[in-house]
Amino acid sequence: MNRILVIEDDPSVRSSIIELLNEEDFETYEAENGRIGIEMAKTISPDLIISDILMPEVDGYGVLQELQKNPRTSPIPFIFLSARTEASDIRTGMREGADDYLTKPYKACDLLDAVNSRLQKKNNSDQKLNDIFKSISMSLPHELRTPLISILGFSQIIKEDFEKLGSHEITDMAEKINTSGYELLNLIEKFLVYTGLETLIVLKKRYSIINGSHTDSVKNIILAVASYLAEKSGRTHDLKVNLADASVKISKDHFNLLITEILENSLKFSNGGTPVEIRSEVIDDFYLIEITDHGIGMTIEQIKEVGILRQFDRSKNCQSGTGLGLAIINKIVEIYELGFKIESQPQNHTTIKIFVPVK
Repeated sequence: MNRILVIEDDPSVRSSIIELLNEEDFETYEAENGRIGIEMAKTISPDLIISDILMPEVDGYGVLQELQKNPRTSPIPFIFLSARTEASDIRTGMREGADDYLTKPYKACDLLDAVNSRLQKKNNSDQKLNDIFKSISMSLPHELRTPLISILGFSQIIKEDFEKLGSHEITDMAEKINTSGYELLNLIEKFLVYTGLETLIVLKKRYSIINGSHTDSVKNIILAVASYLAEKSGRTHDLKVNLADASVKISKDHFNLLITEILENSLKFSNGGTPVEIRSEVIDDFYLIEITDHGIGMTIEQIKEVGILRQFDRSKNCQSGTGLGLAIINKIVEIYELGFKIESQPQNHTTIKIFVPVK
C-alpha cells in the first residue's frame, strides 16, 4: 500500500484530501504545517507528498528545499496543491523541483490522476534502478576481474621468475600491466561519472546544472576529441569529418564527455579500415550531430535498452565494456533534454543523432 503524506494548514482542506485518498486505499499521514511535515517525511519516508505552499513556520518551498538536501527524502515525488494560480507561481514550483502543481479549488479526479501518475512514474524509476543495479552486479565484477587478472598474473611472473626473464620480456609484461591498470582506472572513472550524473537526476539538481550552461565553438571540441581518439586507436585515416560550428546550451565538460563516449563506442565496435563519419549542422534552433560507424550494429531490442548497464552479445563481441558509455550518454541526454536517436542495422552500420539547443 502506497503511503502519502499531506502537508496542509487548513484543517478542512487537509481532511477532505485525506478522506479522498483513504477511499482509494492509500495509507495516509497528515501534518498541519511545514515544520511538522519535514520531520514526518524524514521519519516515515512516504511514497509521495502533497503540500500546500502558504503555511506557517515553514512554507511549501521551504519543505521541498529541506527534503531535497537529504538523500533519503529527495527522490520522493512532490505535488504542490496551492491557491496561488499565477503562471509565475507554477513555474517557481516546478523550478524548485516539484513533480506537479495543482491549483485550488481542485477536482478530485485531477488530484487522483496526479497522484497515480507520479506513483506510477516512481514505480517505473524504481524498476529501472533495480535493472541497473542488477546489471552492475552481473557485469562490473567481470570487467574488474579482467584487468586485475592481467595485472596480478604478469606481476606474479615477474616476481617469481625475474632472474630467468630477459629485459624484453619484462618490458613487454610491464607494458601489459600498465595497459591493464589504465583500463581499470578508466572503468572506475566512468562508473563514478555515471553515478554522479544519476545523482544529479535523483536529487533533482538538473535545473541548477542547465541554467546558464553553454559551450562556444563546439566544432573545435569535436575535432580535438575525434583526433585524439582516432590516433589512440590507430584509426586516424578512418575519420570522415564535415562540421559546422555553433554555441550550444550544454556545459563544456558534459559536451566533451558526450562526444567522447559516442566516438569511443563507434571506434570500439567497428573494424579498422571502415569509415567513422562525423557531421554536424545547425537546423533551426538546434545543432545536429551525426556520428556513423560501419560496425556490429544494434537490433531494435538493444536500442530500446540503451541506458541499461550491459554489453550486448558478450559471447560474440570481445570488446570490453559494461555499457557504461551508452548509459552515460543517456544520462546527459536526460539532464539537458536533448534530442537523441539511434538508427542501426546489425552487422552494417549505426548512426547516432543528437540535437543540442543552440545558444
